[in-house]
Amino acid sequence: MRERSGVWSVLWRTTTLGALVGFVLAALFGLGGSGEPSTPPMGGIDYAIWFTVVTIVGSVNGVIVGLAAIIAQPR
Repeated sequence: MRERSGVWSVLWRTTTLGALVGFVLAALFGLGGSGEPSTPPMGGIDYAIWFTVVTIVGSVNGVIVGLAAIIAQPR
């Protein structure tokens, strides 16, 4: 597989990696429960919102990391 270089490939890699990490973290924290016995369990919509928000935050974090890597790259 050919390695692509450039701004878009760096942003693509960091964004997809950020989304993947966000999804995994959402699964780890969301599916484990709150630990509080009086809290009602989350419903399907709650899980959808939780996974969507944490995945989007991971993607945005990936974009920021990618831009920082591009700016810090020696020329």
